[in-house]
Amino acid sequence: MTILLPSNEIQRLKILAQYQILDTPPDTRFDDLAFLAAQVCQAPIALIGFVDRDRLWVKAKVGNISNELDRQLLPWDEIVAQQGVWTSQGHPPLKMAVNGTSQTLPLYAAVPIFTSDGYALGLMGVMDDRDRPLSPSQQQALQALSRQVTALLDSHRDTLPASDRNGQFSSEEAIAYPSNLKIVKILESITDAFFTLDRQWRFTYLNSRAEQILLRNRKQLQNTHLWEEFPELANSTFRGEFERAMSRQVTVHFEEFYSLLSIWLEVKAYPYQEGLSVYFRDVTTRKQAEAELLERSYLSTLATEVGTILVQGGNASRYFRAVCKCDCPRIRYCWRENLAVCNRFANAGITSSGGSTVL
Repeated sequence: MTILLPSNEIQRLKILAQYQILDTPPDTRFDDLAFLAAQVCQAPIALIGFVDRDRLWVKAKVGNISNELDRQLLPWDEIVAQQGVWTSQGHPPLKMAVNGTSQTLPLYAAVPIFTSDGYALGLMGVMDDRDRPLSPSQQQALQALSRQVTALLDSHRDTLPASDRNGQFSSEEAIAYPSNLKIVKILESITDAFFTLDRQWRFTYLNSRAEQILLRNRKQLQNTHLWEEFPELANSTFRGEFERAMSRQVTVHFEEFYSLLSIWLEVKAYPYQEGLSVYFRDVTTRKQAEAELLERSYLSTLATEVGTILVQGGNASRYFRAVCKCDCPRIRYCWRENLAVCNRFANAGITSSGGSTVL
């Protein structure tokens, strides 16, 4: 495909006008692609925008940003010339209004949206307040999603006035609509689990990894109510954070122990027009490793404190008091369970002097 760069700006704007996409109502099909971009790139902000004469008009977005941005906010010519994923590496951080306040975004990346005829009409972008690169697989997924935007654009133009289709889809619908099938393939290729909810907290999609972690059949969960299917979560951090994300339209990120399955989960939830998309992973192994490191740290501190007591000629009661003041719950529990034995040692007057060995 020959890429027609925006040096032919008059013709590009004419083609953009022919698509009649500017200032159109929200379309859940575009919204779906925007939140998939946010999910795949693990970014709190994602957008699909079309470049008009002096503005970047946002058709779909994740994150509380304006629907209309300055055309010069992003280096449009560089993005088109890249003919792939353009990233902010080597560029100063982006400053823009998010949630009504100015924020600094060191990561911003975009891929141009071309028509099937090769005209660059807009871009798909992601932004983050964390300074990090996008992985090669994330860049490939972003390019794949941008091609789905092109397919939607062509469909929109060919069916003017645009038909009003529901953007939520099932695996059965994906078979009927090839572009949806490609989206499902992207979702299924993600190594982490995720699901989407509508505004009534009903499941609208679960990928295979979510099915594996939750130990539930996703077909049986489809269109069921989250809090009814998982009542143990009704009074948990999960519900509080999900409701905060939905009501305030903000991204939430937290870690929580799911007692029913005895696992730790890292959770990110992104609000979008139709509901909430939830990305999560099992981090039990990492949390256990962190707990072991913390316990070793406590033991090291305790050993130092007990050693000081012994050098100073302290008795066993001071030693056991030091143990019981330790910050590690497991160590405190073990020794407090044997407090009677500790007291007998203390009453016997066992010290570090006098030839007795203190544990």
